Amino acid sequence: MCYITKKELDGLNNFLSDVSIYYAIEFQIKAKDYIINIAGKDIVNCDNELNTSLNLEYTSDDIKFELKDKICGKMILDFSEIVTNHKYLYLYNNDKNKYERIDVKDINRFTIDTEGKYLITNDKLSDNDINMWYIMAGVCILIVVIVGYVLVKRKYWFW
Repeated sequence: MCYITKKELDGLNNFLSDVSIYYAIEFQIKAKDYIINIAGKDIVNCDNELNTSLNLEYTSDDIKFELKDKICGKMILDFSEIVTNHKYLYLYNNDKNKYERIDVKDINRFTIDTEGKYLITNDKLSDNDINMWYIMAGVCILIVVIVGYVLVKRKYWFW
């Protein structure tokens, strides 16, 4: 586990006299299963400590991790060490009590800027609570009723 505090960042800032050099620096923190990259220009809040421990939870099809502490800015997470063949990234929304999909180009290397519970999975989580079978059954019943109505009323059409 590695923490970068405001004091350490201030020390680095004092060490570097030119601000443009500070913005050009990129921190790379390597863990067992992932790499965190942070560019100096993406740090927006130096008061937040950076907790680099993600506590990955592996299930049969999913990878879950949580960023509990507020983060200092944009972070690039690189999971190419574990070579995931997953397709979707979700962030848990506490207000709605469900996961919301985050569009990423590369599931092995993506940018995050929000703390919370994340889920990497192969399955597309459905936003709809209605099962498609119920919709198809309703349409079929509607068609049967219309056909029945046409057959019953057909004899009066040509009078």
